[in-house]
Amino acid sequence: MPKVKLLKLTIFSFALISFFGSAFSTASAQSKIKENESGSHSFACYRNPKTGLPTTFAIRNGDEGRVGVPVIQWKSTYFGEYSPESRCKIVSERMQNLGTTRLSYITNSWLNGQPVICAAADMSSSEKRCINSRLIFTLESNDDANKVLKDFENVMAGNAKGAITRTVPPTVGGKFYVNMARLVRDGKRVTLGDRL
Repeated sequence: MPKVKLLKLTIFSFALISFFGSAFSTASAQSKIKENESGSHSFACYRNPKTGLPTTFAIRNGDEGRVGVPVIQWKSTYFGEYSPESRCKIVSERMQNLGTTRLSYITNSWLNGQPVICAAADMSSSEKRCINSRLIFTLESNDDANKVLKDFENVMAGNAKGAITRTVPPTVGGKFYVNMARLVRDGKRVTLGDRL
């Protein structure tokens, strides 16, 4: 009889361990999925040590304070009341506040008669127009929004040098979407300079 009880206890213990082990694995996997959905990266303004320019960086979880993916280097003084450093801080904060769910993509649009870059949760037709709550930054009046987004993608992927160039007149119509999660995941990381 003791052997039967021991066998039953062993089987019960194994079943219990298997159940809780599987529940823990599932909870852990769900937690990781939730973590990735809620914020696998953050945005902040740092001085880019390679260029000396104020730069909005995407910083992956675990890389805080060390390395980041340069998103936008701020060089233009077109908007006189905003220095490159103040635009960097404002836009970095906007991107951070939008979070990863509302900032899945960035796209071109118009707002108050100005060409702008806006956040988009997806590429659906419901987000054809930009609204103030999704505004990332306003472009110069002579900027081609599609070209800026393409340059943006190249800068983040490490395929371009320097700040985003803006030299071509704007185009009318047509949307260009940049997948932020992919760019942050695959973008070339560089050492962060001083936080601004």
